[in-house]
Amino acid sequence: MSSDEPRKSIEGRWQAIREAQAVRARQATPFGQLFLDRDHWRDHHLGELWRDTAKAIATQYPEQASRACDWSTYFFERYNKEWAANLPSSRFDSDGGAEIEEVHKIQSSLKLKANENAPDWLVSFMDGDWAAAAHEAKEGRASLQPLQALVEQASKALGKS
Repeated sequence: MSSDEPRKSIEGRWQAIREAQAVRARQATPFGQLFLDRDHWRDHHLGELWRDTAKAIATQYPEQASRACDWSTYFFERYNKEWAANLPSSRFDSDGGAEIEEVHKIQSSLKLKANENAPDWLVSFMDGDWAAAAHEAKEGRASLQPLQALVEQASKALGKS
């Protein structure tokens, strides 16, 4: 055993802890609370919507687009866990890996700005507070289709559709 192996093992454990903490934090948000139950096709769809949101806002609000990529990855990873749990019956469906890779490419291509001045409701939405985005969507200010679709999903999950 090399002297680096225990260090890598400890670093790997810390990384796993940080990832688990991030998942729990995301689940604790108002948006995350709506989707705690497992529905792998819905998780895949939410991953797509968050990815599309990131693409739509990438030029104007790259920091918020990066946060949308985090949400997308979160839902695609949930999908992947359910996909793996249902093998071999799910072997013909995507495992979510290509989708996660695409999101990571989008995220790594973003050029962050010092002061992007994103609207407060958009920042709140990226924090998981979908109610602010729902209000703006009703007012016609959140006109991006992927964002509107995410608000619709949240409203449907809450039973307000």
